Amino acid sequence: VSAALHRADRPLWTCTVGGTGNDSPLGPRTQFRIGSVTKTFTAVLTLQCRDDGLLDLDDPVGRHLDLPAHGELPVRRLLSHTAGLQREPYGDVWDTLRAPDTEQLLADLARAERVLPSGRRFHYSNLGMALLGQLVGRLRGGTWAEVLSDRVLLPLGLTDTTVSPGPAAATGFLVDAYSDEAHPEPPTDFGAV
Repeated sequence: VSAALHRADRPLWTCTVGGTGNDSPLGPRTQFRIGSVTKTFTAVLTLQCRDDGLLDLDDPVGRHLDLPAHGELPVRRLLSHTAGLQREPYGDVWDTLRAPDTEQLLADLARAERVLPSGRRFHYSNLGMALLGQLVGRLRGGTWAEVLSDRVLLPLGLTDTTVSPGPAAATGFLVDAYSDEAHPEPPTDFGAV
C-alpha cells in the first residue's frame, strides 16, 4: 500500500507499507498499475470535451465515432454504466490477458451484446468506457493516452503517472477464481481497453 495526503496548510504526508512483489523496494515513487482509475480519467476527459463544446452528453456515440454497432448509445449512458453493454470487449481478455487494439475493439463491437436495455440499471462496462476513450482521442486528435497526458497528467504535475509503468513498478496479482491463489500478473498492454 502506498498512500499520500496533501493539504495546502500542512506538509505532504506519505506512508508505504508492504512490498512491491518483486526485487524493487516499495517507496513514495513506486509506480502501480492504474487499472480502473482509467475510468475516472476517461470521465474527466469526456466532460472536458463537453465543456469545450465538442460533444453533448445526449449525443449518440456514433455521431463522433464510426462504429459497426451500438452507435446509438448516448454518451451519458456510457459514462454512467447504464448503456447496457456487456462488461468486457468481445473475447476472453481476462483469461488470456490479451486486449484488443483499437482496430480489433471496433471491429468486434458488432459481436458485443447488450445485456440490458439502455437506461434500465447500472451494469459495469469496461467496453463502454473503452469506447469513450476512443471518442476523446478522436475528438482531440490523438490517442487516449496522449490526450490524458496533455489534458490531465501534465497540468496536475502527475509526472510518475503513466499508462506504461517502468520495470521497477509494483507487481500486480491475479486471484485464480477456482483455487483462491494469487499469481503474479505479467506486465500487460491493455491496448484499446
